[in-house]
Amino acid sequence: MNTVVITLAVTDVAFIEPGLLIVTGDEGSVTCYNTCDLSRVWAVTGGEMVNCVVSWGQRLVTGTDAGHLEVRERATGQVEVSLEGHDRGCGISGLAVGHLGLWSSCFDCKLRLWSEAGDCLCVLVGHTNPVRWL
Repeated sequence: MNTVVITLAVTDVAFIEPGLLIVTGDEGSVTCYNTCDLSRVWAVTGGEMVNCVVSWGQRLVTGTDAGHLEVRERATGQVEVSLEGHDRGCGISGLAVGHLGLWSSCFDCKLRLWSEAGDCLCVLVGHTNPVRWL
């Protein structure tokens, strides 16, 4: 049995194909493990706490405390593009991928729908409290 010791607070995990586990947490930590033997494939750190992660096509998307949504390369975890619009606590509640695109929720009480090109397609307003789950 293999064991992985994680010394930072874990905020989210995602199992993605083929056989990868993504773990996010404090200090901008995003780490990818091979699910067969739990060996580390890659890791990136630095910046705001990463609250959530979702697989979006062949990329990953992470959300941070500062409201940053970052689209990352699946093979390395490096940021390809940032999705601008939320102002705080992005993705603390969650990210969800649907047939229309990527949905994000935030402590700004808004939901946003993003295209694969990185455009905000719509903003849902009217919530008086943060949306905590998608």
